Amino acid sequence: MQPATGPRLDLIVRVFDDGVGFRYRLSAQAGLDRYTVTAERTEFSLPPSATSWSLEAGTDWKADERYYRRARLADVKTAQTLLSLATQGGEYIVVHEAALIDYPSMTLAADGNRPGTLTSELIGLPDGAKARLRGEFSTPWRTLVIGGRPGDLAESHLIENLNEPCALTDTSWISPGTYVGVWWELQRRHRTWTEGPRHGATTERVKRYIDLAREAGASSVLTEGWNTNPGGN
Repeated sequence: MQPATGPRLDLIVRVFDDGVGFRYRLSAQAGLDRYTVTAERTEFSLPPSATSWSLEAGTDWKADERYYRRARLADVKTAQTLLSLATQGGEYIVVHEAALIDYPSMTLAADGNRPGTLTSELIGLPDGAKARLRGEFSTPWRTLVIGGRPGDLAESHLIENLNEPCALTDTSWISPGTYVGVWWELQRRHRTWTEGPRHGATTERVKRYIDLAREAGASSVLTEGWNTNPGGN
């Protein structure tokens, strides 16, 4: 309860064998009509000496396409989630979120005065507001998955279990598969997106990927940048 204004804010926590999820909920109440979220200040207090893997937080078009950094957590200024950690005590931790619906995604910013403490920083709208909501609302879950080995993180169902069940009644048309593609070479800068001697998505190279997919048993080939005037040049 906020003493000055009166709105009730509930903290909902779910604990699993391999971690925890928590979220904030504004329940239906008088005076709660339209409102703007200007900030969220969720803090994660983590071992500053842990080794971390993350992407630097950003809002430009290539923010999600940078290389993952390996750094001591105390040296990380900003990070996108997910943020992965290996502690000196042998624990492996992932900070992430679940049920991200009608709400901005969460990045993390370091507290300069408290090494290892990271505060949620939401990706904002163009005018700086974080979200415009109406009536009762639950934020995404803030999640911590914890394991004794790296594989525990990949095998966890914690985030899956915090999301709502599939809304589709008929999923028979969905056919899982594997694919190969030229994008990874482009992302690693071994080839270029733009036209030139190292252009990655030429017809000749795509044919080689088709042969690779057949040899490797992949069902599809993803070809990006294979078009007229690639890169606008």
